[in-house]
Amino acid sequence: MTTNVLLSRLPTQDHGRMYGGLLVLRVLTRKYEFRDDEERAPLGPIINASFPVLLSLMQQLSADTSSSQQIAEFMKLICKIFWSATFMSVPDILLQQEQFSGWMMCFHQAMRRPLPWDQLRASLDDRRKWIWFKALKWVLHITYRLFNRYGEPRLCNAGSDQQFGQLFETHVSSQFLEDQLHVLHPLAAGQYLSPRVSNLALQYLTRAIELKGTYKQLKPHVDGLLNQVVLPLLCFDAEDAELWEEDPQEFVRKGYDVLEDMLGTKTAAGNFVSTLAQKKPKTHLPPLMARLVEVMNAHAAAVKAGNVPVELARQMDGAMLAIGSLSNTLKTREPYRSQLEAMLAAHVLPTFNSQHGHLRAKACWLAKEFADIQFSEGGSGAGPLFDTMLQAVINALHDSELPVRVEAVMALRSFVEELADVAPLKPVLAQLMDSIFKLMNEVENEELVFTLEVVVDKFGDDIAPYAVNLARNLTAAFWKYSGQADGEDEGDEDDQAAVAAYGCLKALNTLLDGVAEMKHLLPVLEEIILPIMAKCISSDGQDVLEDVLELLAYFTYFGELSPRLWSLWPQLHALVMDFGIDYWENILIPLDNFISRGTDVYLASSNPNYQESVFTMVQHTLAGDFEELNMISAVKLMEVVLQNCSGKVRVCSHTCPPNFILELSRVASQH
Repeated sequence: MTTNVLLSRLPTQDHGRMYGGLLVLRVLTRKYEFRDDEERAPLGPIINASFPVLLSLMQQLSADTSSSQQIAEFMKLICKIFWSATFMSVPDILLQQEQFSGWMMCFHQAMRRPLPWDQLRASLDDRRKWIWFKALKWVLHITYRLFNRYGEPRLCNAGSDQQFGQLFETHVSSQFLEDQLHVLHPLAAGQYLSPRVSNLALQYLTRAIELKGTYKQLKPHVDGLLNQVVLPLLCFDAEDAELWEEDPQEFVRKGYDVLEDMLGTKTAAGNFVSTLAQKKPKTHLPPLMARLVEVMNAHAAAVKAGNVPVELARQMDGAMLAIGSLSNTLKTREPYRSQLEAMLAAHVLPTFNSQHGHLRAKACWLAKEFADIQFSEGGSGAGPLFDTMLQAVINALHDSELPVRVEAVMALRSFVEELADVAPLKPVLAQLMDSIFKLMNEVENEELVFTLEVVVDKFGDDIAPYAVNLARNLTAAFWKYSGQADGEDEGDEDDQAAVAAYGCLKALNTLLDGVAEMKHLLPVLEEIILPIMAKCISSDGQDVLEDVLELLAYFTYFGELSPRLWSLWPQLHALVMDFGIDYWENILIPLDNFISRGTDVYLASSNPNYQESVFTMVQHTLAGDFEELNMISAVKLMEVVLQNCSGKVRVCSHTCPPNFILELSRVASQH
């Protein structure tokens, strides 16, 4: 289908025909979305031919005041085409006054268009999927990217980017800022707005704080925006409460899901508050803190009276989330820095005992955010207040609510990291380990693994009594997470599972580092961990190969060289002969240990023939087209053989061909 034929399908009253043409154009532009200028060259003529037609269609849709969902569907599709076509750079056609003004006016009108609220259904899922919100979302996607990329012309690349930036700053920036405020107005009026729409509008306004011109325009609106939109968005709401009650595992997952976090309204609101405090602290931090203190005092009074209403508890949750978002600023600026301990003692500690589970969880989270401050009594990681908060976190590990227990484990990691002296915690170490193990069986969260790694690292030798159970739990977690990461569906959940599997290996290495001298433990640990090494010392473990080889290095250096460990040698050989050249330095360590600590087995074995294996790996490396840096490990391996098998092995004559000896000598002489 030629471009002319495709475009001829667009200006038509046949909506099915027009939708098909737009869909083809969307697929075509999506194909080139991430390509560089050279690879995008075929797209240039298509953009030049299609943008005038698309603009005309967009103008017709903007002029149509009906509430037909078909209009929203077409607007969304045209915006997605615009998004992909302009993703890497501004096409020259957008520098034409008619095209620039026309497109920017369409985006302005889309943000100002009254939404047919009577079509909005009661179901939360239906509301989020409402086509008018989706169309508006793509308009906001585009306007935020244009502002973020071209809002400061002096920082744009010379040429078309800078020209577009100058046009944007002069003719559009101010109007788009007012439009973003208009988009958020339903929230201030108590109406529903989809999370993605709210998120993108707040991202725009957060960026506006950082630029002198747009901040000056935004400044008069900040107080109203904070009180009517931003702070309410930070509060625990009915949707949160429903998920907490009906599916606490999903509540935990969403709370630690990177994508959910990035696209959520609470993150966007927290970023707005944080940026405002960092960039304009003198103007906005005092009234913001006054409002937050007002909420905390109201909550304290209600606690004293013996009854905290649900609405006030939700506001307190939002206030605590706001204070946590401000933590970096509050820790460094006076008078707030010197008031943190009083705030923690008066408002955070009592909340650990709240009747509302979400407040107990938020108390754990907020205590974690301030665990690293310098306490007036005790300094860093010590003192009465630090100890009291740590004990509150430990108590929360046994909370009846799952999200509270998860937040407590996360907080525990921060406190343990800061702990000046671990001695007071040693009596409850078994309890801490048991709590973490139980949670690892209840929820899938890589943060739990990282907490375990910190505990193992901090307590060192004291972890020995729990080493076997710890290894079993980490191994089980590794198989679970690696199984998810290897699934057929690719996505953010798979990425998180891969990170969690990696965390399990890091924790196992930390564990071995702490108990390596305890010879009686190593055979048991070897039996538990060997299946991981056997599986991952291959192409299946390429993403975690360095950590798996580190596990093998511990066992071959500190433990007995069991037949199970020797059985991994052929896999090391296969790595070198396949893709493992870049891992030679890591592979060398266990090979060195095998040869230097198990010399007799190395020399005597004929099946497999370890001597022949060494010479084959070294020759393959030296004769291959590899960087000489990768050859150094091969030469070092021969050095290990010569040092440990002097007089017992013939390195030359029939074993090594002359060209191999010459190459070995050449590389050795250069390094």
